[in-house]
Amino acid sequence: MRKFWVLVFFIFSMGSAMAQDFSLLTNTKIGFGFTRFGFGFHYEHPVLKRSAIFKGYHLNTELGNLMNPSEIAILNPNLSGQRGVYKFEKIAHAWSVKPLFGKTILLGDLDASGVVPVLKVSMGPSVSYVWPVYINYLNFDSFSQNSQLNEVKYNPAIHTQELIAEKASFTNDLSKGNLKLGLAARFGIDFNVINSTGGSRSVGVGARFEYYPQKTLSIYYDETLNRQMYSSFYINFALSK
Repeated sequence: MRKFWVLVFFIFSMGSAMAQDFSLLTNTKIGFGFTRFGFGFHYEHPVLKRSAIFKGYHLNTELGNLMNPSEIAILNPNLSGQRGVYKFEKIAHAWSVKPLFGKTILLGDLDASGVVPVLKVSMGPSVSYVWPVYINYLNFDSFSQNSQLNEVKYNPAIHTQELIAEKASFTNDLSKGNLKLGLAARFGIDFNVINSTGGSRSVGVGARFEYYPQKTLSIYYDETLNRQMYSSFYINFALSK
């Protein structure tokens, strides 16, 4: 873990001999992206547009979900409805907001196609919001001999797998969640195409990391699935002006 943050500090302190006065260092950028686990949103703004000292430094904010890639999606063919699958022993949703401080390092000059690759590195806190998972569960009334599906908070200790129809709405108990604080870092390369007005379009690829001490998120009933470090590769699409 210590080596990871040393690497982050080293890259932040790097200068760029190729740093030129491109709009890439001063433009605001907004975009969205995908990971193996879902999707997220990204907003980036320069620290100080007219400052030579802070040239290339930016503030960015990301919003996305968290999960363990080993989680299992289950479909009950006898009971499933419109929402289909549910996640086995996943007892909580987790989404995080990451306000990060970063540096943009130009990796080359404009080529004939107008494509500029840049290295993006950022780090900062991660604030996760965690709230309970609900499922549609088949309840049987032995007195009336009737059965019906009810939305209940998922508890693998008492809810039989064969009687789980599907996941319920993620908005159930949304207001009863908890905030958890961690650390985050993001590394990637953006490929930018600059237009005639100074704006750009970009495609970025890279990896993001989130660290939570003592597995504080508790997303899964099976404790072995809860992690201190959540990581994923991403692809991001963005526009700047």
